[in-house]
Amino acid sequence: MMPALRLFAPLAVLTHALAALAGPKVVLIIVDGLMPVDVAAMPNLAALAKRGTEAPLKPVFPTQTWPNHTTLISGLLPKNHGIIANRVFLRESSVIHPNSTGPGLDALQIPNLLSRMRDSGRSAGAVLWPLTHGMSGLACNLPEVYVPSDVPKGVVPAADGGELVDLLGEESALLDHFVTDQALACAAGKRPELLAVHYVAVDTARHRGRRDGLRARLARSTVDAEIGRLVTTFGPGTVYVVVSDHGFSTVEQTVDLNRGLSAAGLLNKKV
Repeated sequence: MMPALRLFAPLAVLTHALAALAGPKVVLIIVDGLMPVDVAAMPNLAALAKRGTEAPLKPVFPTQTWPNHTTLISGLLPKNHGIIANRVFLRESSVIHPNSTGPGLDALQIPNLLSRMRDSGRSAGAVLWPLTHGMSGLACNLPEVYVPSDVPKGVVPAADGGELVDLLGEESALLDHFVTDQALACAAGKRPELLAVHYVAVDTARHRGRRDGLRARLARSTVDAEIGRLVTTFGPGTVYVVVSDHGFSTVEQTVDLNRGLSAAGLLNKKV
């Protein structure tokens, strides 16, 4: 069984903080793939935890990034908010399609924390947040997207029609540094009351190596340094909510049902 994750300041605190703070920002940080064991090895995050409130967090099923991100900002389960995976299989075209692109899939169609802030006349921004591609009315928005196969490598169309260099690949630590740069620029230029930030290096390292291996340890140090940059720059007037979307378990054997179905001629799948 996957160990329970920890949430620093429950999301209910967020609404109270926004009501109490007219000008300072509230920063919602998701460290993708963070586990409880990581916190003690992350001094900046540990310092926030010591000053704040901790609570257990159990990820929803399926324990993928985008379903859990959506649950966190909507309060709904995947069966209700409709985001059941990072990518979806479109039976009509036999294509596995990312939720971030395509007709009707560009942005969350349900009320969520970002849209409620916008609709209530308050300002919110998002950096590398899933399913915000095409979401209008945010102070700043740099969405997380999958690179479509017909887009030149290294370039992703951004929501504002510009271009975003895709640094993910093997350089997720560099991407997280870029995320912090964009978060700081958004805060300085747009002054959103709520800023949602998504860091990916820990998750990438654990998917590509051992759960507690050197790559994972280096990644969490990198993310902790980025959190430190935010805390140092924003100062004491900012409220932080730091959370993970899922953890990791060691798996010895997997069964790929789709591969078996494809071999039997029961599934025509194009990636």
